[in-house]
Amino acid sequence: MRAGYIVLADRYVYTAYARDIVRGSSPTWVRKVYDFAIKPDATFYFRVPNGPYDSYRIFQSRIIEQYESMIKSEGFIVIDGTSGIEEQQQLVRETISKLQEPIQQPTRL
Repeated sequence: MRAGYIVLADRYVYTAYARDIVRGSSPTWVRKVYDFAIKPDATFYFRVPNGPYDSYRIFQSRIIEQYESMIKSEGFIVIDGTSGIEEQQQLVRETISKLQEPIQQPTRL
């Protein structure tokens, strides 16, 4: 932007403002934290008739689709999030423990 180029950005710093304030941060503090951000010449806010719940549900389903598409290519370890906390925790601990095991060197004869 400082170089005079036109920049189109999805959300920019305003997403951080809204997200952090909704999560309980002081609006004044949030604005100070993100004060470094250059103010755009124009900001478009596309208001849609969907209620917040519907918009969130649609957004979350798109996020889930992206994660699902990365399972194989990124080697995700999939955990059933509906199983008990203890079961989930045990699987995570077992996986981390295996990663921490030293690589065994072949024995020389």
